[in-house]
Amino acid sequence: MGLVVLLTRVIEVFTFAPAMAAMIGLGVGIDYALFIVTRYRQELRAGLEPADACARPLSTAGRAVVFAGATVVVSLLGLVLMGVSMVVGMAVSAALVVSCTVVAALTLLPAMLGFIGPSIDRFAVGRTRRVEEVATDSRWYRWSRTVQAHPWPAMAVALVVLLGLSAPVLAMELGGPHFGGGPETQSSRRA
Repeated sequence: MGLVVLLTRVIEVFTFAPAMAAMIGLGVGIDYALFIVTRYRQELRAGLEPADACARPLSTAGRAVVFAGATVVVSLLGLVLMGVSMVVGMAVSAALVVSCTVVAALTLLPAMLGFIGPSIDRFAVGRTRRVEEVATDSRWYRWSRTVQAHPWPAMAVALVVLLGLSAPVLAMELGGPHFGGGPETQSSRRA
C-alpha cells in the first residue's frame, strides 16, 4: 500500500483506489497462498522434510502463481487503454498490489512455511486424513486425457468458439450518457 501511495505522486489515484487495490490483493493473495500451502501439506504427507516440501510446491504451484498473477496484472493494465483517469489510477494501483502479492507468495510465504514446518497441521479442523484418489472413470477425466492427447485441434476448436462468442464486440457502440431520452420539457433535451 505504501507503493500505491507513492504512485499518487506520478499518476492521479482517486481515494477509493487503494481500498479497491487492497481488496483485489487480498483476494488473489489468499488464493495463491492456499494453492502453495495445499501443495506443501501434500508434500509433507508424502514424507518429505520441510525444506524439500517447501521447494517442490514452489517449482510447481509457484509457476502457476506467477502465471495467474501475470494474467491478472495484464488484465488490470488493459483497463489503462480506456484512458479514463479514474480507471487508470485504480488499474495501476491494483496491478501494483497484485505484483507485490505474487512476490510475497513466492518469497515470504515459503519462509513462513520453513518456520512452521510440520506443525502446520497442528490446528487442523477435522483430524481425519482422506486419501486422494484420481477418479479415472469420470467423464471429465476422460475428456482431459483426450484434450491432452490432441492439444492443437482442441485449441483450434476452442479458438473458433471464443471468436464466435466474441463477435458481437465488433458491433458494440460505446458512448457516454446522452440526454436525448429525457423529457422534452428539459433544456438539456432541447439542446
